[in-house]
Amino acid sequence: MKRIADQTNLLGINASIEAARAGTMGRGFGVVAEEIRKLSNETVSSTEKIRTTLTNIQKSMDEISASIEKVVEVGNDQAASTQEIASFIDEIEKMSKQLNKYASDLL
Repeated sequence: MKRIADQTNLLGINASIEAARAGTMGRGFGVVAEEIRKLSNETVSSTEKIRTTLTNIQKSMDEISASIEKVVEVGNDQAASTQEIASFIDEIEKMSKQLNKYASDLL
């Protein structure tokens, strides 16, 4: 995009030169040439703003991706912990049943 803007600016400069050579008759064309150069400069500025915005969006996307990875990791850790707790509860339940059986046998 910058290359097109640079070429447009060069075209505007050349048009201004030709308008100056034409003298009074080229004055209107000179105004158009100046507007072309302004448009070229605005294009360069807009292109830089777009590039900066895209860079910021990419950074934000990378940060979001990293955050999602952390959330998934925490979720996996919690799932593993929940499974471990469930196993402990099962073991406690088995032991409780055995204790009840021993208590029943003693009575």
